[in-house]
Amino acid sequence: MIGYIIWGLGFAMVLEGLALALAPRLIEHVLEAIKTIGLSQRAMFGLVYAGVGAVLLWLGQTWI
Repeated sequence: MIGYIIWGLGFAMVLEGLALALAPRLIEHVLEAIKTIGLSQRAMFGLVYAGVGAVLLWLGQTWI
C-alpha cells in the first residue's frame, strides 16, 4: 500500500516537473487566471479535483 502512495506521489511530481520545464509561460498564465477566481470557487474546484483523483486511484486499484 505504501508503495502505491510513493509511486503516485513520484508520478505526480514527474508530471508537474515536466509541465514546469516544458511550458513555464503557460503555467504562469494559468496561475494568473486562478487569481481571478473567487476563493469559494477555488475550494470547490480543489474538492472536485481531489474527488476525481480519488476515483481514478480507486479504479486503478480495482483493475490491477
